[in-house]
Amino acid sequence: MADDDEKGGGDDEGGGEDRRLTPIEERLCERAAEILDGDPQEVLYQHTVLCQTYFPYRDPKTTRRWERSNGRVSLLVQAGEILDPRSGKFREVGLPFGPKSRLIFGHLNRRALQAGTNVIPLDEGSFTAFVRSMQDPLHDTAVAPNGREVRAYREQLARLSVARFTLAARVDERRVLQESPQIIEKLEVTLHGDERQRHLWPEHITLSPRYWESLQKHAVPLDARALAALSHSALAIDIYQWLAQRLHRIPDGREVILPRAVLHHQFGEGYGRERRFWEKFVEALRQVVSQYPRARLHVSDEGLHLQSSPPPVPRRLFPVHALPPTPDDDDDPGELH
Repeated sequence: MADDDEKGGGDDEGGGEDRRLTPIEERLCERAAEILDGDPQEVLYQHTVLCQTYFPYRDPKTTRRWERSNGRVSLLVQAGEILDPRSGKFREVGLPFGPKSRLIFGHLNRRALQAGTNVIPLDEGSFTAFVRSMQDPLHDTAVAPNGREVRAYREQLARLSVARFTLAARVDERRVLQESPQIIEKLEVTLHGDERQRHLWPEHITLSPRYWESLQKHAVPLDARALAALSHSALAIDIYQWLAQRLHRIPDGREVILPRAVLHHQFGEGYGRERRFWEKFVEALRQVVSQYPRARLHVSDEGLHLQSSPPPVPRRLFPVHALPPTPDDDDDPGELH
């Protein structure tokens, strides 16, 4: 098993016409209607490399090194340590994982790009609102996140803040481009909680100059409503982000077919059998397409068929730095299979 944080998002085999929608299904339907009704009011951003290579779906526990490849692009994430101000000693924190780590990245990137600065404040007074915006943006009537949810987001933020990233792209059979930017260059943390449960939470985050520069050139715009609707599933978020950067790069008139084995390698972390993975992938893809109605694709026995499609965020809403490359831009390391 690999991805869902919330339960009840799948089909009910014995439900029939009178089956009540689950909370996840209601959220998907509501956001899908809003997306069909108009352009997004809030746009999130993900770096193109992180639209193609991913964090773990589940907590890898004692594993402190995570490596994923997709086509020519590879990502290595190593878990970090953080200093406890009371003990004066560093303690290990785990690898980032799950939907929350992905949502945090999208919102941090948005805050930095909108403010035009790589210094992002995350003070204690606004953190619950920050979490709420990730769960259900632009809905004032949304239920405030509970303490467990806030703690879970803070834990993922702490893990992201001290993780070490290595990004690499194979240029050809002899050349590799590799960088190891510290995405979070500086953070200010405060110890919160009682003696029974101590937590260190970043209050200010500074993106490293190298990552900040790269983000301004390679930010992929995403509809905040779609990510909020898919917030129960890391797999669904990964598929959505991947399609957002991939579909508009396909030349008109061309169809790209990705076999099941390729998709299993790319998205199948935690699934031993290809058949089991394919069932979950198609289920997640159905949810993704409901939030990306302009995506032109279909599945068959061969695998996944992709055709040129408009990006989920209209081009006229793209900031200058995020304008997509032309489909024949062969220098972009994001080209997939």
